[in-house]
Amino acid sequence: MSGASEKDPHGAPAGWHAWLDEAETGARLLDLADDFARISDDADVLTLAYATAAHTRARGWLLDLMRGCGCDEVRVDAVGNVRGHYHAASGPGAKRLLTGSHYDTVRNGGRYDGRLGILAPLLAVEAMATRGERPPFEIVVIAFADEEGLRFGNTFLGSSAVAGCFDTDVLDKTDAAGISLREAMSKSGLRPEAIPCYWNGGWPWVWSRRSTVPSGSCSICGDGQRTRAPRP
Repeated sequence: MSGASEKDPHGAPAGWHAWLDEAETGARLLDLADDFARISDDADVLTLAYATAAHTRARGWLLDLMRGCGCDEVRVDAVGNVRGHYHAASGPGAKRLLTGSHYDTVRNGGRYDGRLGILAPLLAVEAMATRGERPPFEIVVIAFADEEGLRFGNTFLGSSAVAGCFDTDVLDKTDAAGISLREAMSKSGLRPEAIPCYWNGGWPWVWSRRSTVPSGSCSICGDGQRTRAPRP
């Protein structure tokens, strides 16, 4: 890789794409998004509400992907966020770069909305792991369990737990069937009583980054349709 002072037109160090085939990586990203979109509450379109059976399967899919991409540590936290850690060159304990997005969706949602911000950094981790590369900081990819609030009407459940501002009063909120958030979480194998323990305020951060493509239009394929296409 060339010196840090040399930049390509995108602002990255010159030569960074010599070991990352953009076309191949982009095609794989789209294939992964298509595969992930098969996990849905709805048989015809992509809908993934929090703490449903499909949502639990989605967690398993993400765990397998993170392991396959070379993450050193993979786990599900108390609220259902799926976390993949790729250690720094100096090992555990280094400063951390946090990246990721949400994996739940709105009703008839887009397959890139949220998911792009999970899949892209995991493919970057995979590329580094394949080459035996280690950055000077730990990379943490977090797939947040709920942002949209489709089922319980309360948004940002996943990220609020990470930020240390989860409102435990919402655990008593109920869905359309009268099931409380607390009950739904317990049934899906999560631990609502442990959520306050997952605050990461003490983590030594390098930077936090979120990438996503909103539902409705698609900046990847440019046709404004693929994000709304029926599940494959």
